[in-house]
Amino acid sequence: MRTILIALTTAITLVGCDTESYTYYQQQPVAQGTWDYGDSLVWDFEVTDTAQTYTLLLDIAHRTDYPYQNLYYRAYTTYPDGTRLDQVINTDLLDGTGRYYGRCDDNVCDLRVILQERARFPQVGQYRFVAEQYTRSEALDGVEQLAFGLQVAQ
Repeated sequence: MRTILIALTTAITLVGCDTESYTYYQQQPVAQGTWDYGDSLVWDFEVTDTAQTYTLLLDIAHRTDYPYQNLYYRAYTTYPDGTRLDQVINTDLLDGTGRYYGRCDDNVCDLRVILQERARFPQVGQYRFVAEQYTRSEALDGVEQLAFGLQVAQ
């Protein structure tokens, strides 16, 4: 297994799956809807079965006044033995015609990003997933919340 985060082949689907089907799911609000460059969103989760495959998901809630078409963020995965992998991920929030991906209500859109399908974790123990905004802006207005989840792959 090369990395947990092969995300440039990101598939985008609508948010709408219930969180009961998750092995792990946690939301991280962004303070006042502004994601500062130095702010990290952190998720810690336990893996007990290295033979199990998972789908890694990131749900992004952003306002419709978000100033860009896409969102760049750096993702880090830290293994139980301290090994750390990182990758810059670019997620399109709008298509070429200006329509939002995901589901929008009033001024907030929810977008599900599949970071990786059929992922395996090579070690039993505590993992950490971290997301940091990685745009040209020091303070990125319009990002309300990110949620990270693991689902048993089907």
